[in-house]
Amino acid sequence: MRNPLESLIKRLGSMYSIERDNGSVDPVKGLINQEQSTGKRYIGFLPGTDIQVDDWLTNPSGDRFYVIDKETATFQGKPHELRCFIETEAEHQKKTLTTGPIFNIGSATGSIIGTQVHASLNYSDSINQMKEQVQSSSSPDKDDLQQLLSLLEMLVNDRIPAQKGMFSKFSDVMERNSWITSAISSTLLGWLMSQIH
Repeated sequence: MRNPLESLIKRLGSMYSIERDNGSVDPVKGLINQEQSTGKRYIGFLPGTDIQVDDWLTNPSGDRFYVIDKETATFQGKPHELRCFIETEAEHQKKTLTTGPIFNIGSATGSIIGTQVHASLNYSDSINQMKEQVQSSSSPDKDDLQQLLSLLEMLVNDRIPAQKGMFSKFSDVMERNSWITSAISSTLLGWLMSQIH
């Protein structure tokens, strides 16, 4: 039995040119419609038509539609219609402009957050937190730890150049105060990663 949609598309459908990945695919006839249950707009094509999500469909009037989803509708257990759900070019551009990246952040001390390729890092918050920890600690190495943090601060803020062994004189202090070592290591690692371009 012939698909009744076929004669309907032939009589009432429009020819749609298909753009995909900056190229084009053979044009095909389709019929614009709307789902009654959801109100979503779609263009109906015969099942098996080569249309993909993210394709652009353009009718003879020059109206462009972006394919956001597709599904094959069945009738009596047989494929009946390929429904390509669409939005207009204006709707797509508006959605693209308003949908920026979303970041869910827990603790991110010394991290780069955003979409930038090059970033300048501000480590002052993490270093200030470490200084407060040192101040409130009962460590006998407070002075050495403060010197270590000052050296770290000057390094990450580009006030002194990195030199081999510049932290070696603090190795015993860091060993005795292992509670601060991971924070210092994290800050140094973040700084080192930012130097690699």
